[in-house]
Amino acid sequence: MQQQHPQPARDSTSALRIGRDHARYLIRLGRGRVRSLRAARQRPIVVSYGPMRYQHGHIELRPLRPGDAASWCEAQIANQEAISPWWAASSDWRHDHDNIAFVHHRRMWAHKARQGLAANFAVIVNGAVRGELTTILSGKGATEAEIVLWMDRRLTDKQPILAALTVVIDHLFFVLDIRRIAGYQSVDNMNGRRIMYFLNFKEEGVLRDFRPANGALGDYAARSLLVADWLEARPKVFAHIAKLDPELAAELGRVTPRTPSRD
Repeated sequence: MQQQHPQPARDSTSALRIGRDHARYLIRLGRGRVRSLRAARQRPIVVSYGPMRYQHGHIELRPLRPGDAASWCEAQIANQEAISPWWAASSDWRHDHDNIAFVHHRRMWAHKARQGLAANFAVIVNGAVRGELTTILSGKGATEAEIVLWMDRRLTDKQPILAALTVVIDHLFFVLDIRRIAGYQSVDNMNGRRIMYFLNFKEEGVLRDFRPANGALGDYAARSLLVADWLEARPKVFAHIAKLDPELAAELGRVTPRTPSRD
């Protein structure tokens, strides 16, 4: 006959304590999942646009890929005189824009995108990097974003820059529900001023000693674009693009964001 071992007496106090601890764990777990879901909703969607056909080839907006290193370095070095006055960098521009710098640059923006704080688009023209357009949020779930842009001065046509700005502004306002887009340009940067004026950014004032300009802190004009400003300017921008390139205007009317493949 099999001997039965006596069962230990159940301690109701211990059982109650264990039950409470388990309930607290489930509550913490549930709160963590809710926070994760909220954070996921707040993150900017990292997307790509294109390729879009235009009269001189194709335009694409997407995150930088490892294979873009040589093209990115070449474009940065070729545009040193145009970019460096408005950029915080050391005196060795080539060192700041070599292959190692590209890896750090790409990882930095990928990290910020995962945090939901920024999205960096490479402007690809006929397979080569010809600029970057970066959107920076003031915080997770923010309703304000800043746009930072550089374009290759060797591009003689304006279609790539207008196409890039149009689809990104549309994405910020109509996909991410951003309420206000800010842009800052040195008061000496006339090219940047013309572009912002054309897009209907409204000047709000001058920030003194705000950011680097010609090797020292300089004054920057603060401008902003609201949804109402963009809805007013958007037909004019599309009409201008259609005048330059009807095929690209038609492409912009059909373009939709897509999720880029992982590299």
